[in-house]
Amino acid sequence: MNKSICLLLLLAPCLDPACLHAQGIHPKNSFCAQPIVSPSPYTQTKESSVLDLIGLEKALKGPPQDLSSMGIAGQSKRLRGGFVFSAGIGLLGYTTNWYYRALGYYSGYYYYYPVHVFSRLAFVAAIEQQSLFTLGPLDFDLRLDLDYGISGGTKEDWLPFGEQISSGGMTAGFTLSPRFCLPLELSNGVGCTPFISPGLHYQRLGSNGKDIGRQLGNMSDYYDGSEWNENIGGLVIGVGSMIETERMVITPELRFFVAGGGGTDWSPSRLRGEVSNEGPGGLLLLLTVGWRL
Repeated sequence: MNKSICLLLLLAPCLDPACLHAQGIHPKNSFCAQPIVSPSPYTQTKESSVLDLIGLEKALKGPPQDLSSMGIAGQSKRLRGGFVFSAGIGLLGYTTNWYYRALGYYSGYYYYYPVHVFSRLAFVAAIEQQSLFTLGPLDFDLRLDLDYGISGGTKEDWLPFGEQISSGGMTAGFTLSPRFCLPLELSNGVGCTPFISPGLHYQRLGSNGKDIGRQLGNMSDYYDGSEWNENIGGLVIGVGSMIETERMVITPELRFFVAGGGGTDWSPSRLRGEVSNEGPGGLLLLLTVGWRL
């Protein structure tokens, strides 16, 4: 009996659960001892894993982002809004295609298809309402442009050598267009806003009939030195970008004449019937500088 007690006293420290774990023996079943894998620092309980996933999700979401810290619709959106008055210059290029029938010298009729080519340097003034409303990152503006020609002439593409048929004339028009804008931030206090702008365009193109070319243009069959006007209108598409600060807006823009019609009071020699329009064309390059009102 004394020997048994002594044996138990000797083995008691090894029956401690910590001691059994150290020996790889499960304390609850010493007869079915199984090796215990030491917990890895990457091994987590089910509860801690769930908590860690929740914490990771919150970390990924982060705090609500201020638009001013984003590249799109951030600082530039804060700069935009209100009315902007602009002034600048425009290079206006138009072609008008005509068709008419004229009485021949001896008998019958002749058919003519003249093409007038206008080149004008114009003064441009505009008023714009920015940010009428927004849709996501997009701003919607409304702009009215007025232009007045200050120099330029008219040529006849149908005649040889593209002869000049006018050295000038009064030119004026307007464009009313909504703008679909995407404000972007360049740096603190400076924004860049690219846009596309479909619009309605009207232009009155005057020709003074002076300084006519000497090849065929000065023949009375075509142009006799009289003044005439042409009126065109239709749909234009503009693309460009606004460089914006707190006070100023600089806008380069390119416009294309895509569809329309026109009329004229031009009356060629021996005309029979009317001069018919076969559709105008145009390419306009504008540069304006604006001030916020």
